[in-house]
Amino acid sequence: MKNPDDIHVSQEQLVQLLWLAASFPGVSQGLLHLLEECDSCFKPSSTGKAPGGHHLSGPELELFTERLAAESTRSTLGAFEHLLQQCPTCLETANPLLVRLRKRMGAEWIPGDLDALAERVSSRFSSWSQRAPREKVEAPELGRQLLDHPPARRRILLHNSERFSTWPLIDWLCEESREATNRAPKDAIDIAETAVEAAESLDPEHYGEAITADISARAWAYLGNAYRADESWKEAGLAFDTADVWQGRGTQFGSIRAEILYLRSYVASALHRFTEAHELLSSAREIYRELGESHMEGRLSVIEANVYIKEAKPEASVRCLTSASEQIDEDREPRLLLVARQNLVLALADLGHYEKAELLLPALFNLTKSAGNRLDLLRLRWTEARIDAGLGRSSRAEMTLSDIKESFKGLGLPYDAALVGLELANLYSNQGRTREIKLLALELVPVFAKNELHREALAAITLFARAAASEEATAEVVKKTLEALKQAAQRS
Repeated sequence: MKNPDDIHVSQEQLVQLLWLAASFPGVSQGLLHLLEECDSCFKPSSTGKAPGGHHLSGPELELFTERLAAESTRSTLGAFEHLLQQCPTCLETANPLLVRLRKRMGAEWIPGDLDALAERVSSRFSSWSQRAPREKVEAPELGRQLLDHPPARRRILLHNSERFSTWPLIDWLCEESREATNRAPKDAIDIAETAVEAAESLDPEHYGEAITADISARAWAYLGNAYRADESWKEAGLAFDTADVWQGRGTQFGSIRAEILYLRSYVASALHRFTEAHELLSSAREIYRELGESHMEGRLSVIEANVYIKEAKPEASVRCLTSASEQIDEDREPRLLLVARQNLVLALADLGHYEKAELLLPALFNLTKSAGNRLDLLRLRWTEARIDAGLGRSSRAEMTLSDIKESFKGLGLPYDAALVGLELANLYSNQGRTREIKLLALELVPVFAKNELHREALAAITLFARAAASEEATAEVVKKTLEALKQAAQRS
């Protein structure tokens, strides 16, 4: 018989426990079983059905307790022990693990003292548990509806309609902002500002104050990332500083801190503060390693590879991309794996390791067809043409490059078409075909002239144009032009 005067698990603590258990289905079901066992912690829904579940057991429980030790607070650990007290079978199974947890959290950890820190749970948890799946399903459509309105109208909707103030919707907005950073930085800022506005409109009673702070921290970090893409450095710094403040008020979950760290690394890398970028990524990697998140370690390796490229350290970049290809979970994020492997093949080709790069092509073409789009396929064929040229298959490389150049033009991507054309000119220069280079220059140089280039790249293009006009564009001239453009791209 349970003592009705016990102080029970708060809504916020229970949400934290379920969040930590999300990667362990058996533990999640076990927690629901324990919740049902305590009449004061479990508030039945209107249907009167219990959540169900089973006893805690197996290796999942050990992994879960390790995660508890790494990410949770003493209060959350106390909430877990309170639930365990409701079932002798689960308590007996978990007791050896609890002893280890106590040692890691400090010898003075006393379950009774921790129970006193918890607040009484209310029927709001039942409401939240029913609402969460619906919020997740509705988030994309509500997000698109919200973004269809001008900013002023969005603010009105966010502050006057609870439908638009949900955790899943803010997560969706953050991911949309991430997707927009490369193609449209201004749009990324607009979307991230909406995420921040939505986070500010959240009712802390819905998710608990600590989790609401985490949501705000993430929204501000993505706003900082969007400002970074727009090269608005002062605004980016202020946004990340605000994210740190909110994160300090949050649950202290390592995954939130790690995400902010690696987003900050983009700023450091863009400003050529490479040592700082590596330190930020190292700190984030340590957190993900403790959490057993090898997939996220793979994401960090992709990011670090780009830092090494900017540092002109291609061998280190290859090592990172090789590691990333082994760590990334294809089922979880197939496009990230595609990016890692495409970058790896390209890096190997740039280093002149054409045979190694070619061995990876068949599997990469299959992955690109399943997880990529037409543009991804064109860029992979571009890399394939470089490999063919490097292995002496000039005719095949020329045919592929000519086809890709026209495809880029057809897609309205003249700058990419011009870059491919310059590689075609490099192929012609090795064969002494100066007249063909002259004809290409008449097509390509106007495209480069319309784009802002670094001084060195502009000088190289000017030299190439003059040499081509007099049919004196040697292989050395074309090679220097290509290198100047690549270096300009790495600086951006």
